[in-house]
Amino acid sequence: MGGLFGGGGQNIATSETRLGAIRFQTSAFGYPIPILYGQNRISGNLIWYGNFTPIAHTTTQSAGGKGGGGGTSSNTTYTYTTGLMIGLCEGQVAGIQRIWQGKNVMTLAQARLTQYVGAPGQAAWGFLTTSFAGQDLNYPNLAYVCSSNFDLGNSANLPNLSYEMAGKLRYSAAIVDANPASFIADFLTNDSYGALFPAGKLGSMSQFSNYCVANGIFLSPVVDAQKSAAEWITQWLKACNSTVIFSDGVLKFIPYGDEVVTGNGVTFTPSLTPLYDLTDDDFIGDTGSDPVIVTRTPQSDAFNRMQVEFSSRANNYNPEIAEAKDQANIEAYGLRPNNPVKIPEICTLAVARHVAQLMLQRGLYVRNHYEFRLPWKYALLEPMDIVTLTDSALGLDREPVRIVSIEEDAEGLLSVIAEELPIGVAGAAKYVTQGGTGFQIDYNAAPGNANAPVIFEAPDLLTAGSGLEIWIATSGGANWGGYEVWVSRDNATYQRVGEMHGKARHGVLTAAMATGGDPDTLHSLAVDISISGGQLTGGTQANADALNTLCYVDGELLAFQSATLTGVGKYTLGTYLRRGAYGTTIGAHNKGSLFARLDKAVFKYPFTADMIGTPVYLKLLSFNLYGGAKQTLDTVQPITWNVTGAALKSPLPNVTGLSNAYRNGQTLLSWQLVTDFRTVDYEIRRGTNWQTAIVLGRTPLTEFVIAQNGTYWVAAHYSNAQGVTAYSATPVDITIGGAILPANVVASWNEAATGWAGTCTTPAFRDPVEQAVKLGGSALFSAIPLISAANTVEYYGGIATGGYYQIPVSHEIDIGTAQACNVSVGVQAASDTPFALVSTIPVFSAQASVQGNFSGKSSLAIEIDTAQNNLVWQGWRPFVPGQYIARRFRFRVKLISADPTVSTILTGMTFSVDMPDRVDTGTALAVPAAGKAVVFATPFQIVPNVQITILNPVAGDVIAFPAQPTTTGFTVQITNAGVGVARNINWLAKGY
Repeated sequence: MGGLFGGGGQNIATSETRLGAIRFQTSAFGYPIPILYGQNRISGNLIWYGNFTPIAHTTTQSAGGKGGGGGTSSNTTYTYTTGLMIGLCEGQVAGIQRIWQGKNVMTLAQARLTQYVGAPGQAAWGFLTTSFAGQDLNYPNLAYVCSSNFDLGNSANLPNLSYEMAGKLRYSAAIVDANPASFIADFLTNDSYGALFPAGKLGSMSQFSNYCVANGIFLSPVVDAQKSAAEWITQWLKACNSTVIFSDGVLKFIPYGDEVVTGNGVTFTPSLTPLYDLTDDDFIGDTGSDPVIVTRTPQSDAFNRMQVEFSSRANNYNPEIAEAKDQANIEAYGLRPNNPVKIPEICTLAVARHVAQLMLQRGLYVRNHYEFRLPWKYALLEPMDIVTLTDSALGLDREPVRIVSIEEDAEGLLSVIAEELPIGVAGAAKYVTQGGTGFQIDYNAAPGNANAPVIFEAPDLLTAGSGLEIWIATSGGANWGGYEVWVSRDNATYQRVGEMHGKARHGVLTAAMATGGDPDTLHSLAVDISISGGQLTGGTQANADALNTLCYVDGELLAFQSATLTGVGKYTLGTYLRRGAYGTTIGAHNKGSLFARLDKAVFKYPFTADMIGTPVYLKLLSFNLYGGAKQTLDTVQPITWNVTGAALKSPLPNVTGLSNAYRNGQTLLSWQLVTDFRTVDYEIRRGTNWQTAIVLGRTPLTEFVIAQNGTYWVAAHYSNAQGVTAYSATPVDITIGGAILPANVVASWNEAATGWAGTCTTPAFRDPVEQAVKLGGSALFSAIPLISAANTVEYYGGIATGGYYQIPVSHEIDIGTAQACNVSVGVQAASDTPFALVSTIPVFSAQASVQGNFSGKSSLAIEIDTAQNNLVWQGWRPFVPGQYIARRFRFRVKLISADPTVSTILTGMTFSVDMPDRVDTGTALAVPAAGKAVVFATPFQIVPNVQITILNPVAGDVIAFPAQPTTTGFTVQITNAGVGVARNINWLAKGY
């Protein structure tokens, strides 16, 4: 029922499932270590992980209002970090240039990664050595990246990571791809990862190298699959317009180039001199057949549009198409496109376009193949040699051809296949080509810095349960998508506390605004939010009343009804304003004051009370519209914010439902629970008004026992170690008459009426003139250097912080035996400055008044001491009105001053001990004819009333007491016709 009618709020907690381990992206055993030449994009293979750490993030919100019946709801989510190592390729490499995490492009630092370039003697990763001893392998010759706390976000999945790696044998700083002649030689002969081809069997690579360099054919191959070395080399030579032969005991790489080419500081000069001029006299043909047989590629297989698919470095190594076309051939025979030839080793459009042109020309214009046989005397010929053919039947006259293959047939003759050699076909003009990449989203566009933000500490009524929050409103440029917030308390170590997507609507006032009432129909607000590129829209008066259009203006929160556009990004807000929302102060605001529309685009950072009075440093790391290109900490300047704890100082909710009731003859004040983000207790005072009333005490409970008549005040209270104090905005009061229903008062005293006969403990002293006890000075009399020069003796050295008055021994109350008693104590107090002249007040600026109102500076604390039947005092303790079980009672009052110029005065003190009714009984007591004496288990304070009930009565029975009952017992006799008789009785004695 409490949940329905208040006071029974529930706490609701939700938590997502915490993951216990990383989910691998790729971790394969037996996967070949890639070899990377030049510069290309590669992925990695997870080779170690550990230190998986879930990080809980709990947010708490109030469920319900500021009064009773509320609860809290909390939600816990998790982010994860892990330690990992990702193997990349054979080392030693130049290093990582870029990293892709999904669509985002970042640096090593942004990805929280450290790289090892695969040096032969590289050291082990220090984190493993320190934290995972025994697992710290040094992995020589392996390039890898590692992180001890890689950010996995809210998923335990390793994101898709790929790396632009500057690998082996890059040609130069300007040309980051590799010379095919260099990397093919390394691939064949390297002792660590090569094909183990004997270096002595590798022919000269200079002609092949000159051809590739002069033509600008540079490649960046990634050897990452298990294929034969021949397959890899064949694929690379396809891009190089070259071939390979084994002749004279060595491997030779020979270009098809047939023109002199100069480029990149190198000149390629082809060898076009025919070794032999072959005629009909040289050919050996079969009887009845032509000595030279010609075959020609069909026209349908002569493609006039050649496409090469390459990995575009300019487009993040995504596949793109470069093409070459022969327009004359297209017009003559129609378009005959080929299927794109995939050459992923090519990474620039210029190289791809050049290779496509060479392949086009060779396919279109090298179509004739010649087959013939030669005698053994031509055994010196080898593939790629040039000869001329003269055949009258075919009309050939010294036609140059290039030998493609030579085989020795069964008859010992040389079977030769050659291709036509039209000079110039194996060369291609170089010209600038623009790639047709189409529309591309730049996921890595620079976001730019966040605009100067609006920052303030929100009042507690505006926060969602946390109470202490710094709010941030900012925006950015055209590519700006949001920001991460990083916080530091020392401007050295920063912690990420959250992120915000989208722009807040903020700016400045373009005209001054006067103070006003609430609602305010006389003033309007002129603002300029063009810096944020946002818009403001108005609503109804009900929207303003509901604070749906809430804004921040220079410390004041307000809501508006209408928004009138007056220029680009400029508005007039009015003419109905709700001002001073959420307890903020209505004030005047100057032109240029900061303005922000408070909506979901405002970041809220909860902080703790220990940060109050200290600076915090904020860095807003911007990212673009796609969440990429996030700034790094070292590129952003910190914003310093001095935390004031404004929300802690805001008024607490008012106490409601204050009422009184009697319990065990005493008055009990009770009220409804106050709900707030701060730890709340309640302060109770008695007096004519809150400011001058005596502080009776504080309690975390919603009830308080009182012992005197008067007006009582109750307010919610908060204080902390930083000196912040807050009360309810409006304390509530109730007037009580008949605070105690006296039953059996054993004793009561009035100390003022008896002349304050007790003991004053220095510096408290008895003032015989005012008939009061006062708090005196803190210094000893002997410390006064010159008594005649002292303005005061009693108060020399300033008022002390505390002193005692204790009742005299004669006023101590002894009720004879230990039992439950209601004890009440009442005190009256005053306060004043004892200094005769204002000039003698030690700290004048600290005085709230010089006319006698010092209620906030002084207070009284009542203490009680009790003894049981052994008469040993148990020790002083704070007095709380209520019931005590004891035999003896004594009291004292501590006079307290919080200001050396204010004296606390005890003007009245009363106390009493009230024993509740007590009942003693006996049952089935056998009373002989002579009578029976009964002794009470515990003596009464007064003679009790005794009631007798005869259990086996006979007509004429009379109950008689031979003597009057006393405080210790009674004697009873049953008579009939004047003669004692034996009977059984029940008895009851009631008194105190």
